[in-house]
Amino acid sequence: MQIRTLCSYHVPDINFGSVTRMHQSVSFLSKRRIKLIIVTILVVSALVYWARDRVDSTLLLNEFTLPRSQSVNELTKLGRLPCPSNVQGEMPAEKFYCLQLIDNAGVASVHAATLANLPDGEVGAWWYGGTREGAKDVAIYFARFDPRVGKFTPPKAVITRQQLSADLGRYIKKLGNPATILDRNGRLWLFFVSVSVGGWAGSAINFVFSDDGGETWVRAAERLTLSPFFNVSTLVRSSPLELVSGHFILPVYHEFIGKFSEVLVLSDQGEVIAKRRVTSSNDASQPSMAPLTSERAVLAMRSKAFSQPWVHFSSTEDGGQTFTPTTTMNLPNWDNSVAAIRLTDEDFLIVYNNDESGREVLSMARAGRDGTVVKKLVDLEHAKGEMGAHEFSYPTVILDQHGLFHVAWTWQRKQIKHAVFSKEWLLSQPNFLPEPEGLEDQDALLPIEEIETP
Repeated sequence: MQIRTLCSYHVPDINFGSVTRMHQSVSFLSKRRIKLIIVTILVVSALVYWARDRVDSTLLLNEFTLPRSQSVNELTKLGRLPCPSNVQGEMPAEKFYCLQLIDNAGVASVHAATLANLPDGEVGAWWYGGTREGAKDVAIYFARFDPRVGKFTPPKAVITRQQLSADLGRYIKKLGNPATILDRNGRLWLFFVSVSVGGWAGSAINFVFSDDGGETWVRAAERLTLSPFFNVSTLVRSSPLELVSGHFILPVYHEFIGKFSEVLVLSDQGEVIAKRRVTSSNDASQPSMAPLTSERAVLAMRSKAFSQPWVHFSSTEDGGQTFTPTTTMNLPNWDNSVAAIRLTDEDFLIVYNNDESGREVLSMARAGRDGTVVKKLVDLEHAKGEMGAHEFSYPTVILDQHGLFHVAWTWQRKQIKHAVFSKEWLLSQPNFLPEPEGLEDQDALLPIEEIETP
């Protein structure tokens, strides 16, 4: 009895209905508060983004730096350029063309190459590779192309997920697109995408730089700050442009909810100075920007709308202060990145997927400053109608310091393929000259393998 008394206690009556209503009320208030906080953050972030777009927009008014190159004949006193014997033999320097696959470093999948000139006259190639796109073992690889030898060095990993995580002090889930440029002082910049949470819509842009042509990197990777809050959902695909002021214009694109193109203005230290939205629609992304004159530049963009599988186009005549409304070029391009580069003050070369329903054809075309197609040229790849799955995608193009054009692209997701050619070779190809007015010859494209090189 004593034990029972000591162990017994009184349980007061509890109105469980009141407790439930109180919990629901608190939960409701908490949900409203959370929603209010999220909306406030989004509004403030949008205002900051909007203010930067306008307050600093005058800094976009600048002059583009045009590519500088020597004559192709200055590359070698012999007047001939080497090319790997397993592809094609040596050719006259003035009409040079060469094609090869780059070693994939033994990884199963590679994608999204970018090219840049190096201080010693060579060309560097970067891409990401691993088990598959988005896998934790994906790294960014680098290989050097020596035009005097005509081959790439064995590739090596220069950015890993673990390394970036240590540099930034945060978890990194995966790595993505690289983009590069060599500035006037010989400094090599490497911008690249990373994701900490979610998919590509949760991406951020990081950068490192090198003063020895990419052999070593001066300091730890840094992250571009584009918003004081979430700072995600901005990606890079194409290389930046250098301005006369020493600043850069970096073409970028937004992925979250809407997909649209923008340009960032960066200082010579990688700080974000200003930005400008290029497209008003939500279906044009991955802009490739090519300056034609000191103030004129064109932008070719990927279409994300399957109902409009065409290359999207915009341009600027005032150094990036304003952009023309987005239009579509008369070039089919099914949901794939494109690449553009200057030919003259009035036209440019574009590399694109000449396909409305896949990535089985990769072509080059010549287009005018207003985006009208002057002439479709040749196919770099053509596997339409062949057995099996084929992918030739994500092209990139640069002009090297010797006056040669370099194009690299994803080949079957297994390797990066590289073509180098002179402008003279390009001009000598069949059907390059403008067609008679009103004539559109879609069948004029020839697979590059079938063209007899002069």
